[in-house]
Amino acid sequence: MSKKLTYQELKERVKELENEAESHQLAKESLRESEERYRSLVENINFGVTMIDSDYNIVMTNIGQGLLFRKSVSEFIGKKCFKEFEKREVVCPHCPGTRTMNTGQPAEVEIEDVGDDGTRFNVRIQAFPIFQQDSVVSGFIEVVEDITEKKKMESQLLRAQKMEAIGILAGGIAHDFNNILWIINGNIEIALTNIPGGNPVHYNLKQVDDACKRATDLVEQIVSFSSPKEHVREPLKLSSIIKESLKLLRSTIPTTIEIREIISAESDFILADLTQINQLLLNIYTNAAHAMQEIGGVLEVSLIDIVIDEKEAVLNDNLTPGKYVTLSVRDTGHGIKPENIERIFYPYFTTKGDGEGTGVGLSLSLGIVKNHGGTITVESNPGHGAVFHVFLPVFDKHKTEDDLETEAFETLPTGNERILFIDDEEAVLDMVKQILKRLDYKVSVCQSPIEALNSFKAQSEKYDLIITDQTMPHMTGVNLAKEIMSIRPNIPIILCTGYSELVSEEKVKSFGIKAYLMKPIVWSEFAKTIRKVLDENKC
Repeated sequence: MSKKLTYQELKERVKELENEAESHQLAKESLRESEERYRSLVENINFGVTMIDSDYNIVMTNIGQGLLFRKSVSEFIGKKCFKEFEKREVVCPHCPGTRTMNTGQPAEVEIEDVGDDGTRFNVRIQAFPIFQQDSVVSGFIEVVEDITEKKKMESQLLRAQKMEAIGILAGGIAHDFNNILWIINGNIEIALTNIPGGNPVHYNLKQVDDACKRATDLVEQIVSFSSPKEHVREPLKLSSIIKESLKLLRSTIPTTIEIREIISAESDFILADLTQINQLLLNIYTNAAHAMQEIGGVLEVSLIDIVIDEKEAVLNDNLTPGKYVTLSVRDTGHGIKPENIERIFYPYFTTKGDGEGTGVGLSLSLGIVKNHGGTITVESNPGHGAVFHVFLPVFDKHKTEDDLETEAFETLPTGNERILFIDDEEAVLDMVKQILKRLDYKVSVCQSPIEALNSFKAQSEKYDLIITDQTMPHMTGVNLAKEIMSIRPNIPIILCTGYSELVSEEKVKSFGIKAYLMKPIVWSEFAKTIRKVLDENKC
């Protein structure tokens, strides 16, 4: 029989029930707020978040997952995750959720995915277990992060690191190869002076000499492409650069692509940086060749003179009126869609597949041309190829080819001063000794910088000029020069190098060295530099 409550006890009991109800209501409100915060977090996070049960059915997902796959969230619910996300009929072999349910531990994987619209993207998928009260895993939460941009950045960094490595390798090759070319060039020049012009051997040697000059230009291009340096503008004959670049291009594109060259410009000297012009040509050629890589075609490169008046200047990106040289690169490839014509010069815009291009080549090319006072235009019809026109202003104050020919046959300056020449290549020593003796100088040679320093210490007044290589065993040319100048500060020194990132003309002259020459050295330049340094030292 239940105890009867007094009025006071009943009143207190009602109060307790009211408090319990209020607490329960507060708990419900707190739970609702917690659920709202959770829902807001999941919906607004930049990742795709999906709850999946042990049978791989999608229980819930967020807007982020829908955006990744270009679908509404409602289309996923209740469906198999491997069918919706991977278009598979069975569970994905790489599924991190499977590992998570088997181990009870988080797991992750990085893969390439494809949206329903065909868009490809890279994702990182992380899976976290969902536990029941008895610690049994009843499914998993999958968090998907779009890492497409990160992958692109990693790829660009990797390419930059490869280019840096290539630059180091190219520098070492350039130094040794330029030494070899100097030996060949020098001995050919010696031989040419001993053989009459009408002799057939004279013609053959001249061909070898021309080939060596082409090899020198090729080495310079390789080093320029792989090792960025300070941009220096100088008068350049564009037609010569184009011809050399097309020879290089021929070995890098399929034989199904025919190269046609139409050079008709008469005044094609431009004031430009050689490295940047080579980069411009490479980008334009590569773009044209890519459009024909599957079925082949014709790559036509032409160069003409034009004069742009004020009206045409306004229509052509507000160029300055005047004389221009126009490089046109035409391909017979698939062409460019009208909606993409304006966008092709946007940074990172590309229609190429993954791994086939970065989307920076054409934007970089336009920047180079604009910095040189020109512009680029493009014409295309889909299915009928494209043509890129590069406008560059003509540089009028240049040496003509006649001037250069006359200069080449001038009598080389001679002298009777005493010269000490240092190089670790025996063949270089022998060749230079012959040349300098022909120029009437008194020559001593040393194959070791240590030997040369000891010789100079013993008779510092014996020499009027020191000529040294830069890269040698035991001591660099710069350090040798410093040691020599500490003994006799007024001794003139010329530094020669095949290639070195450690020194430049400005840096060398800041040490007190009078001249800096890059191998292989043209003998007319060598003779004139020697004479100039000696004469200036007498003043």
